[in-house]
Amino acid sequence: PKEVAPAAKPEAPKTEPAKPPRRKPTDAEQLAAAGDAAEAIAAWGDVIDAHPRRPGTDRVLAGYHAKRGQLHFDRDDADAARADADRGLKADPVSVVCLMLRGRALHAQRKHGQAISALQRVLSAEPSHADA
Repeated sequence: PKEVAPAAKPEAPKTEPAKPPRRKPTDAEQLAAAGDAAEAIAAWGDVIDAHPRRPGTDRVLAGYHAKRGQLHFDRDDADAARADADRGLKADPVSVVCLMLRGRALHAQRKHGQAISALQRVLSAEPSHADA
């Protein structure tokens, strides 16, 4: 008679630790509207990290950086605002919103020549831009 191998115990399904829910742009906007700038900045960071990277111009990503950068600027953090503006300009080199933010941040940093240059780029892209 053939010997029957003992039945193997089924392995328990492997589970990964629960991931925090992915935040959406609307979450970040609601936090900002509620006045929770620190949490809104963190939420925009989550949105930016989750955004798929594509070759070429990405206006959506540039917009996300501009929104987070504006929150930094509103909290008197011109360095972080400028960094976000620069990241946004890497995604979309002609983003008027990022150029404006960059110009305002540079002005706050007392780098007036560079600020003027950024604002001139805004006017080149949109000659009737009121804020530039």
